[in-house]
Amino acid sequence: MSRNVFQAFNDDELPETREPDDVYEPDDGSDSEGEEFNYTYPPDEDLPDDDLDSDEEYVLTEMGPVAFRFTEDYQPSTSANPDIGEPHDQRLRAKDGTLWSITPPANQKTPSKNIFRPAKTRHSNCNGMSDPTSAFNLFISPNIIRDIVKFTNLEGQRMDGGKWMQTDEIEIKALIGCFIHLGAMNQSMFPSELIWDVKCGNPMARSVFTRNRFLKLSNRLRFDDKETRTERRERDAFAPIRDLWERFQSNLRRYYTPGPFITVDEQLYPWRGRCSFLQYLPSKPDKYGLKVFWACDAETMFPLVGKPYLGKVGRTPQVNLGRNTALELCEPFFGSGRNLTCDSFFTDMELCKALSTEKLTMVGTLRRNKVFIPPEFQDPKQTEKGKPRFAFRKGSMLVSYKSGQKKNVIVLSSMHSDAAIVPEKGEKNLPEV
Repeated sequence: MSRNVFQAFNDDELPETREPDDVYEPDDGSDSEGEEFNYTYPPDEDLPDDDLDSDEEYVLTEMGPVAFRFTEDYQPSTSANPDIGEPHDQRLRAKDGTLWSITPPANQKTPSKNIFRPAKTRHSNCNGMSDPTSAFNLFISPNIIRDIVKFTNLEGQRMDGGKWMQTDEIEIKALIGCFIHLGAMNQSMFPSELIWDVKCGNPMARSVFTRNRFLKLSNRLRFDDKETRTERRERDAFAPIRDLWERFQSNLRRYYTPGPFITVDEQLYPWRGRCSFLQYLPSKPDKYGLKVFWACDAETMFPLVGKPYLGKVGRTPQVNLGRNTALELCEPFFGSGRNLTCDSFFTDMELCKALSTEKLTMVGTLRRNKVFIPPEFQDPKQTEKGKPRFAFRKGSMLVSYKSGQKKNVIVLSSMHSDAAIVPEKGEKNLPEV
């Protein structure tokens, strides 16, 4: 109900109050939340004498009688679910009191958070890119290479003194290119003896470096000034590579414009060295490594924003880590009308609301223990196989779907607002969300 003017009487103008038992209640079948206070005057009772316009409606609430004035263009809502304003038998109540409607809202204008205006080109500022080398120079920019050369030479002189052979930008580029090539050939974890083997080794690596020079450069490779690292590390555990990391990510977003869909997830980089934020994840193929949260383009898998997980900050446990991480990764795209897709580690109702205020939508799976999920959705037995259940609320929608015999999948979406079904091969009644 759109109320253009809200006006309340002063205390000295209040009429004599009446007990609720004597109040006339119109029999309109409504039973919306909070209606126990919305009593109207009986038709035969005199309204307060005032000079207000005749198009005002007086309502007796717990705060006293108030007047609502409606403009001529006011039209009552015809939606079956304007804002969970249905009888109790049409609602689902969660443990925390959140109300959901089983009836979808009426068709309405597309909200601004669902409007995405694509860029003219995905590769902005890339006029000079014509081959792989020029593309490499865009992302690993010359200032990054110069800093690597500078700090690597400082470390080499500190370790080897006069025996250190100075490196330069060409050699550092070749070293990075060799790393990329070994990774593409799935040989990054091979021992160096095998890579430089004459018969079974990698011919490209042998043609660029001798084995001793490759190991020497790899061992002395540095990305920051080691003299000031201790002070910076007290504030940031990622200090040895923080500056390079931020500049590289800035280049990722500068030279590529993502599409309408962004995905947030985590990635574990296998590693077993000494590190204060080394992670052990038994569910991953490589159980030990460094964890990084990424926001990527869902269509091309292009990385956009990355955040390394550095463990606890002091002894204070991190609260709502998934929600805060997702918001931080999506910050560069606020106001763009894009959609975020994530898993149950990130998804919750507060994230959905926060993204909606920034004109972003969200689709994500949910854990069953969330308190805002109705019990009917949490129990897999109440969802039949191939028959999805829907629940609606202002700005969001819940879906429970079971494709197997035991478990059901619960999805929260602020992008969809109807019970649309998409026919898929092998799946019956598959929800569009």
